[in-house]
Order: sequence, then C-alpha cells, then structure tokens
Amino acid sequence: MFILKKSTFLAISLLLTLTACGGSGDGGVDTSSARDTGSVGILLTDGPTAEFDIINITLREIRLLSDNGSVTVFSGPKTIDLLKMRSHSELFALTTDVASGKFEKIRLLVDKIELIKLDADGNPTESHDVKLSGHGKIDLNPRGPFYITAGETLLIQIDIDAEKSLKIHESGNGKWHFRPVIFVDIIGHRQDNRLVRLSGEASEVDPMAGTLELCGARVNRDWEGCIDVDAAQSSIFDANGELMLGDIDQGDALTVIGFLRPAPAGSLRRERHGDEDDDNGRDEHDDDYEHHDLLMEAVVIEVGTPGSFFSLNGSARSAPADAMAAFVYEIDPGQGFAAGQHIDVQLLQGTRIFSRKGQELDFGAVEVGMKATVDGIMMLSDMGPDALNAALVVLDASAATQLTGEIGTLQAATLTLLTAGGDRCVAFGDDTDVFMVTLLDDGTLATRITVADLESGQKIDVFGAEGAVGCFDAQSIIVVVDHSSP
Repeated sequence: MFILKKSTFLAISLLLTLTACGGSGDGGVDTSSARDTGSVGILLTDGPTAEFDIINITLREIRLLSDNGSVTVFSGPKTIDLLKMRSHSELFALTTDVASGKFEKIRLLVDKIELIKLDADGNPTESHDVKLSGHGKIDLNPRGPFYITAGETLLIQIDIDAEKSLKIHESGNGKWHFRPVIFVDIIGHRQDNRLVRLSGEASEVDPMAGTLELCGARVNRDWEGCIDVDAAQSSIFDANGELMLGDIDQGDALTVIGFLRPAPAGSLRRERHGDEDDDNGRDEHDDDYEHHDLLMEAVVIEVGTPGSFFSLNGSARSAPADAMAAFVYEIDPGQGFAAGQHIDVQLLQGTRIFSRKGQELDFGAVEVGMKATVDGIMMLSDMGPDALNAALVVLDASAATQLTGEIGTLQAATLTLLTAGGDRCVAFGDDTDVFMVTLLDDGTLATRITVADLESGQKIDVFGAEGAVGCFDAQSIIVVVDHSSP
C-alpha cells in the first residue's frame, strides 16, 4: 500500500502508446509493410495513495526495444493524472501498423512528475515536483519477451500500484525522488485483468444477441472508433434506475465498464478500416468510425453523458446487513464535498461489486474501513441522509504495512529482515511479487524477478501484513540496487 509519507511508494508506469497509422521506426524495425504489422492497445491502471490527490506524469516518448533496434510508439508530451485510474484501467492508446516481431524491453522517457494535495473543495494546497533520476529514462523488463503478430492485436496492461511501485523520500534539499516499479501483463481471453472504462455512443444495439457497438470511444489524439460490446451479462442503469438492453437507443451516450479483450476468431470482428458503403445493413452513423478487433465484455453500462453518474472515492463506515441493503460511506476530500461527509450507498438488485484486480464479489465483501470507489446516481433528500444508488462498487482490500531493512538469512519460505527496530521473520511464497529497481547515472532499470533471486545483504522494502504464526506475510518485496554516482 503506497503511502507517500515517510519513505513510501508511488507509482509511475509505463504507458505503451503507439502513434496511430504507423509507429515510427528507430534503427532496424521495419514498419513499411501492412502485411507485417499488428495492433497494440495499452491499458493503464494505478492504485490509490493516502498522501497525494493528484499524480501528474508528463511523458515525452515511449519505445519498444528489440535486438534489431527500437520502435517509437509514443511521442508527446502528454500529461495524465495516474490517480484517476485507481479503480479501473483505461485504454490509453490503440494503434495499428506496428511492426511485428519480438521485443525485449520498454523504454519510458519522462519529462516531469508533479504531486498535488487538494482541500475538501478540490483546490490545490500543496505541490511538489519530483526529481527525475537518470534524465527521466526508465527501462522496463517484462517477464520475458513479448511479441507483436501480424494481423493480431496485443493488449498490454500496465499496473502501477501507487502504494508499492515507486519509493519516494524527502532528501535534505526538500526534493522528492522516485524508484519505479512497473508490472506489465499481456491480456488474452482470461478474466484476471482489471475492469476497463470506455465512453461513447450506442450503435447496432441487438437485444436478441445481447450485443451493441460503442462508437466514438476516443482513446488517444489519433484514434476514434467502434468497439464491439457483449452486453448479455451486464447490469444497465440510467438516472431513473435499472434498464434492459432494449431500452438503449441508437446514439445514446454510454459509459461501458467491463473486460476488454482481443476479439476471438468468429466473433463480432469488424474490418480494421471500417465499411466503405452504407448498403450492408449497418447504420450510417456506424460507418463514420474505424472498427477494431476488440471485444468488451460489459459488466455495467451507464446510460448518460459522462458526469451523469457520480464516481466517488472513499471508505465504507458500515457493512450492509444483507443483500440490497445500504452501507455508510465516507467521501474522500478533494471531490467537492464537505470534509468527512457521509452518505448512504444503496445496493440495488443489479449493483455489481468487484475487487481492484477484477474479481467479482458479493455484497458481503464490503467491510468497515475498506477503501472503495462507487459509481452511481446521487439521490438528494430533505428528510434524511443523501444516498448514492450504486451501479458499481470497486473495493480495494490491498492495504499493507511496510517494513524496511536488509536481508539476513534466507530459508526456503522465510527470511530474516534486519530492521532498525530489530530482526523480523518474513514469510514469502510463489505468489509474492518481487521487483528489482537498479539506479544508474543514465537511467533506471525496473525488472520483475522471483523470490529465488533474493540474496543475503540486499536492502529491501516489504509490504504485507502480520501473519498468524509470528512471521510477517509478504505481499510484495522491492529490492533497490543503487549504482548511480553520489
């Protein structure tokens, strides 16, 4: 859990983007033939932090690196707030005509990182510029090589855990420094990735098939198109309550939340460059957009323009007594509500509850003190507390304690951590995330490793919780190796 106080962790990540209609080649990767190109979509997600309300990162460039050279897949600058993606992933970039081949690393060039605190009304009260090591160059090593295949779409999920991925501390000159930890995953047709949120307009609504198209979903400055949506298992809401798929009309503004995947063969795949005429039974509105071979498996559809539904961050202050009950919710500051304001979150028949990692949960998963993001319609009342009729609740149960020290002895499933407060037993397993950050004069190298790579004498930060048998149970272990000049 990333607490940017004391010596804590922030998250800065890789955002693999691609310049639309032709990623530019740098040194040996040929993008000249459409037959040898694929498509790449970048999903970006982040976690909450207790210290800051906005984390702005300005990206200058992103490259994919291979033995044959590099491909520049994003040219900025572009500034984004990482903390807006604490409960879901966003399709940050989507492009075609990326040279097929094998790639080993991702290079991220960062111009600036700004940390901002807000008051209860959302006004900035404090701002810090982060000192960038290695001229802002970060090389990322995923777990093994990744491949772009001709004619196929590769989805890359970049998971920035703002509590564990970037360590920040105040030096003597008052500057903040960071050490990036980035988790990169390739998304296939599995169910263990984050929820994705896309907004656009409804097209080709087919209640019998349980499908529609979401058009006008702008994911970067150069690509605006249609994505197929499987809505058969979704809950649908507007300002008046729950709907059926047949209640959605052509052109209705929608926000679709669900799992984004490469469309399997034989699904609703569309021609990559859209339809050339309007005589094929498709709506003329639909023909204005490019189509892409992606499929969104929707869990919640919100009918209305962006902003019609509140999306609030806060904490549960009670637990629902049973299904379709309410729980008390304290709204985090900086969202336009009074400090410490409580409202009732009303769970409806179609309300969906998920973890940040994309696992669907039941109403009983809501516990007192748990951080949560709630999407819903605000119901104002003169007779009692205001209520938020919830369409979606995303719970963050990843709260963790941090230990810092040096590895003493190592056993098969435990290690001794030498800390300033004494020796601690730390238990780990195959599911423990282990990450190594190497600081160099000309950049930073971030690599995901395994517990087998740990060695005595390494300085580490451990995140986890107290175990039942006297050992601290490690969720994440961060190893920092400093080869930079003093």
